[in-house]
Amino acid sequence: MFYLGADDSANLSPVFAVEAAGQAAVTLSTEHTAFEWLDGEEAFFRLVWPGQRNAIQCVTDFIVRDGLSRELLLIPYHP
Repeated sequence: MFYLGADDSANLSPVFAVEAAGQAAVTLSTEHTAFEWLDGEEAFFRLVWPGQRNAIQCVTDFIVRDGLSRELLLIPYHP
């Protein structure tokens, strides 16, 4: 969740996680113009909002720790 002062709104950004094979092909929608595959630590430090960082930590704690390999995370963004 984050606040935008311009329109006095609180915004909730859902988080989705999926296990994908290696460098899986990515199809972007009109919402995003680029993406990067990053490891969990790099993704954590690149994200701005605490809620986004918390999402990375949740994926690491509740999915990766259960025996799945530590693969790269897809981070869509607008450059």
